Amino acid sequence: MTVLDPFVGSGTTLLAANKLGRHAIGVALNPDYKNVADKRLKENGYSDYFYIVGDANDKLEAIAPIDYIVTSPPYHNILRNSSKGTRHNNGKLYRMGARDGLQCYTDHKNDLGNFENYVDFIIALREIMSKAFLKLHEGKYCSIIISDFTVNKAETCVQADIVRFMQEIGFVFCGTIVLLQTVKPLYPFGYPYAYKINHHHQNIMNFMKPKPEKTKTISNGDGMQ
Repeated sequence: MTVLDPFVGSGTTLLAANKLGRHAIGVALNPDYKNVADKRLKENGYSDYFYIVGDANDKLEAIAPIDYIVTSPPYHNILRNSSKGTRHNNGKLYRMGARDGLQCYTDHKNDLGNFENYVDFIIALREIMSKAFLKLHEGKYCSIIISDFTVNKAETCVQADIVRFMQEIGFVFCGTIVLLQTVKPLYPFGYPYAYKINHHHQNIMNFMKPKPEKTKTISNGDGMQ
């Protein structure tokens, strides 16, 4: 099987695919991430992968058909948020500083992490997944890993928007797996004035590219169809 990740980043998908004996193809804009991925794969003795540096909008057209898509796209412009996501209270750490040291991916205009407008982000992600859909074999699957997040301080159901456009593309929605991040304990943001949820899980949304329905033939009894 060949696995595709159109937002491969530091190469975790490539590493996992090789571990399972699968060929892997990854695309990412930042060449620095390729260096990180190459080092990770080499340290583990894996070489059955192809890392493409460039815009997935352009690069996907040249790849051969694949058997599975799994990806965790950029979370809109969340990495450009100056907050580190860490909360303290009397010296106690209430939330792991998971974003410490992280920077935005690139300054490329087509980087999904650079879109100021959430609607533009969704449109750009839809375009890339549309091209990935064309490369996926019929009857095969796609998984998108992302959490809901706030947009302009408003809670946004990102999963619903992704499921909607994936169905518009032609995918069949197969359900969601919740990936719990136990290092991020619940914390009452906004207390005592309002309830604000802390996102402590990822949604793994699963889709299938359907096989075309077979055309049925009807006989009129005299051998004619």
